[in-house]
Amino acid sequence: MVASRKRAPIRWACWGKGTLHEIALSPDGRLLAVASTQGVYLYNAETLEKVRLIETNARAVSVAFSPDGAPLASASGDRTVRLSGATRNSKLSPAPVDHTVRLWQVADGTLLRTLKGHTASVLSVAFAPDGALLASASGDRTVRLWRVADGTPLRTLEGHTDGVQSVAFAPDGALLASGAGGHTVRLWQVADGRLLCTLTEHTDTVESIAFAPDGELLASGSLDGTVQLWMIACSSRGSKETRRRWLT
Repeated sequence: MVASRKRAPIRWACWGKGTLHEIALSPDGRLLAVASTQGVYLYNAETLEKVRLIETNARAVSVAFSPDGAPLASASGDRTVRLSGATRNSKLSPAPVDHTVRLWQVADGTLLRTLKGHTASVLSVAFAPDGALLASASGDRTVRLWRVADGTPLRTLEGHTDGVQSVAFAPDGALLASGAGGHTVRLWQVADGRLLCTLTEHTDTVESIAFAPDGELLASGSLDGTVQLWMIACSSRGSKETRRRWLT
């Protein structure tokens, strides 16, 4: 854990085994989920004590809590990891990659269902704000939307020219953003899967995207060393615009 206003660590923790990929905080702030090559570790967010290891039987590169905190989604994939402080142990064999999304019961780690359909690594997962939909981004260049209640695939969003690295819903659930290896961010209308905007200012892979709480700004982080801030102005006709840049 890092970070107080003085920029000093408030607590150190050694999490899990294998390579760590992504960390998510539960909506109530009580649990931390850590996606790793060994599965998904759950920790008490206050004490940092391990609650359980969810053995995913496939390396987990992305993890997300549903808005009500009950189900947890994990994505099986393979990506180059750039997180510092990862635990490396040559005796640990990483789990295989099977291109699936798995939904787990947080309370006891029970597998609820496995979502199949992607044909390459699944690199990012995100729940819609109401928890009814799940989006998954994959190296197969697609984003898929699933109904959480029964795992039904609803639609496949196509158009990226390279693997999709990150996906995020707008706070109102109407828009979905995806960032990919083709240096682009795309904005989609969730209701019908229509492409509204393609944002093209990055010069390298877009690995992370996030909406501001009010939904009016979108941030995109890229391997080109920049974070772009976009003022969302997508209409039903697909208009876009205003951007500004942060150098990191």
